[in-house]
Amino acid sequence: MRISAYITLGTVMLLGMTSEAMSQEETAKPQAGELMEVLVIGEALPDAQNQPVSASLLTEEDVVNFRIREPQDIVRLTPNQSATDSGSRSFGDVYSVRGLTNTVFFGAPATTVYVDDVPFGETFTYAQNLMAVNSVEVLRGPQPTVVGRNTYGGLINVRSLRPTNELKGALEYGFGSYEVHDAEGYLMGPIVNDVLHFRLGGQFDSRQGYLYNPVLNKRADDQEHWGLQGGLFWEPADGWEVSLTGGYDEFNDGAPRLTSLDRSDFYEVESDVDGAQHRTVDHQALRIAYESDSWRFLSVTSRRNFDLDPYLTDLDFTRDPFGSSVIKQDQEIWSQEFRFSSNDKNSPFQWNVGAYGSTSEINGTGLRNIFTQQQTITQTDITTETAAGLREAIAAQLPFPIPFTLRVPRVVLTSVSESDIAIQQVTTHRIEEDALAFFTGGSWSGWEPLTLHGGLRFDWVRRKMVRDKTSDTDVVTVTNFEPLGTINAVADLGFFGAMPFEAPLPTPETLVTLTKIAERSPRQEFENEWVHVTPTVGIDMKLNDDMMIYAKSTYAFKPGGFSAYVDDARFVEFDDERLWATEVGLKTQWLDGRVVANVAAFYHDIENYQVERSIGVTDYAVFNAAEARTYGIEVESRVELLPQLDFLGSFGWAHARLTDYEDPVTGRSLDGNTPPFVPEFDAALALDLHLDAGFFVRVEYLILGETWFDDFNRDEFRQGSFGLVNAAVGWRAQNWSIALYGTNLAEEEYYSNMNTDVRTGAPGAPQEFGVRVGVTF
Repeated sequence: MRISAYITLGTVMLLGMTSEAMSQEETAKPQAGELMEVLVIGEALPDAQNQPVSASLLTEEDVVNFRIREPQDIVRLTPNQSATDSGSRSFGDVYSVRGLTNTVFFGAPATTVYVDDVPFGETFTYAQNLMAVNSVEVLRGPQPTVVGRNTYGGLINVRSLRPTNELKGALEYGFGSYEVHDAEGYLMGPIVNDVLHFRLGGQFDSRQGYLYNPVLNKRADDQEHWGLQGGLFWEPADGWEVSLTGGYDEFNDGAPRLTSLDRSDFYEVESDVDGAQHRTVDHQALRIAYESDSWRFLSVTSRRNFDLDPYLTDLDFTRDPFGSSVIKQDQEIWSQEFRFSSNDKNSPFQWNVGAYGSTSEINGTGLRNIFTQQQTITQTDITTETAAGLREAIAAQLPFPIPFTLRVPRVVLTSVSESDIAIQQVTTHRIEEDALAFFTGGSWSGWEPLTLHGGLRFDWVRRKMVRDKTSDTDVVTVTNFEPLGTINAVADLGFFGAMPFEAPLPTPETLVTLTKIAERSPRQEFENEWVHVTPTVGIDMKLNDDMMIYAKSTYAFKPGGFSAYVDDARFVEFDDERLWATEVGLKTQWLDGRVVANVAAFYHDIENYQVERSIGVTDYAVFNAAEARTYGIEVESRVELLPQLDFLGSFGWAHARLTDYEDPVTGRSLDGNTPPFVPEFDAALALDLHLDAGFFVRVEYLILGETWFDDFNRDEFRQGSFGLVNAAVGWRAQNWSIALYGTNLAEEEYYSNMNTDVRTGAPGAPQEFGVRVGVTF
């Protein structure tokens, strides 16, 4: 059964409980100006540097310096994480963390995203710009007891700025190459001091496309986006906060940033289809939080809706009118999450418990128009038919009936048929998912310097898919016949001798035929459920106040599902992926925190690794590799070289292999191949010079290692290692700033994604320059 009713009931009960608690505490409500600080928006991992987990923390300053606007920007800065980019605002993108990925369309995410305690849906819905960000925490490895939504490979936790009694705001505008216009701003402050606050924000950005299409004489992949976000924050009693937030984003883009791998100009696409993309995202959340000296409580009720209509693209990326694809897809997800946790920092025992439920529905329509031409040359022996006609003609010319025989040369009729074939395939699907989870975790630090960690999680996931497909084929055939000319025959009249006979043979008239073929594939209906218990255990030891070693192990899972774009029923369902993840790490601080250096190593033993593959031009399926293995290391460091000069660096290496994988289509062994979309290594290096007078310079070097884009590991679908140099120089005053920036300064040409079925790649962003100005108040 669907669980949306339970989510609604839980919210109503919670509001009742909140109302009762507030009435009980009304007499204890402090006077204005005495209200204690409650939770900021979004729960944070307490002091990530002292927690036994491989984690990256991006501060508000990092968010500004690195121009973090969407989840893709985050993973590019953190070790052993990456994301593909086809210029499609997350649709079709793959996020990788330690060799674990989502599939392109139908698998659950390996990287889970939360913004202010609200979970995102499937990876293709990650198209939501971030606004007024306060900090970002990135946790690598399974996190079964941290949040409600299943966190299989890693967690991105984004926390926004919270309004206070002071009216604050910011405005920023940027202009750059490819006619980039980028504006955003927010305003937040009190409605009633210490009781009710607000926050409003908006964004607009646009640019010309990176790709030029000489066939249509225009830029192909233009982009435009605008969005609004807002929230009300009510503090009805000591320790309580109730917030209602929401947002809307609309994206009006040109074609996806895809072009043929066989073209000559890197930033050129020769396509006869004028591609287009339009998508909207809207989200709402009710967040209720309470904090006392001993415990904390959080409830979040949320709804997210993603609507893509249309996604129009070419099927062959050539000048020829071969065909086009139009995809429409949406997802609506409702979720309810409860968290209870201890809040006594002096207690050796820390605990948390939680529950999560969600219900979602994905509806998709795929329309493929395929146009092709076919020429058929046919030669037909019509000697017998010709002889019969001549016999009648000769007999009619004789003065009286005379028996005769007829000698006729071989006559061949040649026809040339030109067929225009139009195929329209329409696939519709609906995928429903219900999920429930319960989790608990705890730690005991009573045996200094050791701390023991443990937790348990229960997941139940049910998925159901209904899929229909129709195919209509119209064939218009024009048949022309080659002239037959004149035939010379001989009539043997016996006693009367032989009579030569010459006659022109008529040429048949042009023949036009119309053929219609309507096919309907059998309806596919699949339903399954998956149940998994996830244990996690760990231990850490503080060597001193600034150094800690730790180890942890977790048995995690990612649910199975169904592929909606495959005709063969054998390839529709795929199994759940299971993972034994083991991690050890060392965290250190030196020189009163001016040097931070962390290192972690991991080992993953994976069953039923999910791999998505195109089958032909129109079908996609998710297969399971029976076994896979990944292992690697991560290193992160922040160093204050001088009071005015900081260094930030990270490095990740992941050795990922499909150790037992037989291709279900061909039967070929793919053992030892690298999973697609998993870079061999990555690195990020940055120097930040900031003088007291306000002048600053920032230089970045981002490196991504070799990446394969198909499970066959064909060299034509491989991107070699590359590095990007970015820089900014500017001036910051008390409340304003101006900066000149440049990206991809070395003009590196690289692919950020590849599509194997139509042999296309997504060229990475070219060299760009621009200027940004901003003001805060």
